[in-house]
Amino acid sequence: MRLAMVIGVAALVLAGCASSGAPAVGEGAGPSRSVGTWTFSFDAGPGLASAILGGSDGLVLFEMKCQAPRGPVSIKDWTFARAKQGETSATLKINASATTQAARVLGTGDGRQALAFEAPASDPVWRALTPEAQVSVNSGGREHALASGAASRMNDVLNACLQRGS
Repeated sequence: MRLAMVIGVAALVLAGCASSGAPAVGEGAGPSRSVGTWTFSFDAGPGLASAILGGSDGLVLFEMKCQAPRGPVSIKDWTFARAKQGETSATLKINASATTQAARVLGTGDGRQALAFEAPASDPVWRALTPEAQVSVNSGGREHALASGAASRMNDVLNACLQRGS
């Protein structure tokens, strides 16, 4: 009985360790929700606005960029790290609105890979951005629900991108 309890506790500890890293959406079915800290930056020289979600390990989990004056919006999502490399499609969902775009899972030069795609800055999906909007990326039957604050940072990027050229 005591040995069974020790084995059970060891299994729980190992399971906790296995799930402590950045979520890799390619590791099993169902949605994963990222946790991390959002940052926003704007480089006035080239007119480049960026929102980045960093994980607790310091690695980038999600990045959205847009260069003024009108896009397109470039998105990279590293939580699809274990997905098969190559051409695919990606759906960006904001609440009930969605847009599907051609995408690619590719190496990012740092020993990691990401799902990468672009969406026009004028895409109607962006109208669904409200401070509390739920944002997710779907590809290959996997879903990554972005950490809270995603909609606000995305809105910052779009505002900076669209206002510069007007």
